[in-house]
Amino acid sequence: MVFGRSPRVEALGVASKAYCSPVEPGAPLLLLRPGRCRGSSSKELPKVALSVRPRIQPSPPGYPLRPLADLFRKKTLPYRKIDYLGHLQTNEFSFLMHIVSIKKYKPPFYYRNGHVHTIGSALFRKSTFCFTERERLELDDSDFLDLDWYKHKKHKCLVLVHGLEGSSQSSYILSAAKRFSAIGFDICAINLRSCSGEMNRLPRMYHHGEIEDLGLVVNKVSNRYREVFVMGFSLGGNQVLKYLSCSQTIPSNFQKGVAISPPIHLESCVQEIHKPINRLYHQRFLKTLLKKMALKADQIPNFDKAKMRDRVKTIREFDDAFTAPIHGFENGADYYDKASALQDLPFLQRPALLITSKDDPMLGDGCYLDQLVSKNLYYLETKYGGHVGFFHSKHEGYLYENITEKWFNNELV
Repeated sequence: MVFGRSPRVEALGVASKAYCSPVEPGAPLLLLRPGRCRGSSSKELPKVALSVRPRIQPSPPGYPLRPLADLFRKKTLPYRKIDYLGHLQTNEFSFLMHIVSIKKYKPPFYYRNGHVHTIGSALFRKSTFCFTERERLELDDSDFLDLDWYKHKKHKCLVLVHGLEGSSQSSYILSAAKRFSAIGFDICAINLRSCSGEMNRLPRMYHHGEIEDLGLVVNKVSNRYREVFVMGFSLGGNQVLKYLSCSQTIPSNFQKGVAISPPIHLESCVQEIHKPINRLYHQRFLKTLLKKMALKADQIPNFDKAKMRDRVKTIREFDDAFTAPIHGFENGADYYDKASALQDLPFLQRPALLITSKDDPMLGDGCYLDQLVSKNLYYLETKYGGHVGFFHSKHEGYLYENITEKWFNNELV
């Protein structure tokens, strides 16, 4: 059974050539895919319950959907609940999903606003951590990736993936690197294409649904270490979830993945960031993206820099004009659909921890899960936290680092 929240969920049928589905063609399945239906009809379709927030849209006539009334009449939903201290509570349906629950997480009063928490964490999260080595991976397509390392010569490594227009020098990357290197992890921080301080060689850059580069790095790291973990932030979190759901070459020594504030439903996120109240974030991202697009003008045939500058005024227009065509999508809407991790979560192949906040100013309603998605997904939704914030206190540090440490140490199961 698959449960989730999305503005519109369709696609009952049989498995076909889905974007990443690891199931065999012809097998019955349910895909969470906003606004479109994949697969052919089948007479023996599973009866499931879908939960949608903020409003439930009725299923089209003829769809074999029936609410599981007995389940939703109960006050206790099927879950496996683990509190902040690692105490386990469960019920008879625990095999369907795991929901992490924390107690007494209240940031300072001035951080109980999503915007303040987001901006404050970005500005005041300082770290003296420094990476000690940079490695350049030459790729088969003649491009390159720069990896920053901190090595203890330990047997386990944590791969860190930054967010949109971030890098290995982003404050949240340095903070996590400092925290986990102190408890015995070697650290490998990926600089996605164009983000290392040197522009990459090809017209393409990176995007929310790009998992080939992440897969290449994980495979390289897995050849050097006995245990491999991955932690992604925002865009990087979406990539981690896509990778764990879609990749056919996850190494056997891969242990667990973590996604912090991932935009798993891009269409609703784009709608959210275009709101006037979020103009600060929108303009910041758009400014840096337009600078990169201008630098790449010589690499793209028939690219009119002046015309594009006048035409692109929003992130949606940027994705329509640049991200989608350069990376093989039909348009921005097609990119948002295929790059979102939401519809792929039922196919998670390894344990993944997803941490998100209700007051995140950059995530839309489609990024939050009301019900069951996958037995391999551990889900934590907090009241406060902002976007990649989650500051607790000077003594406690950052909530997601505390939870992730327990997760990696198997103290939450």
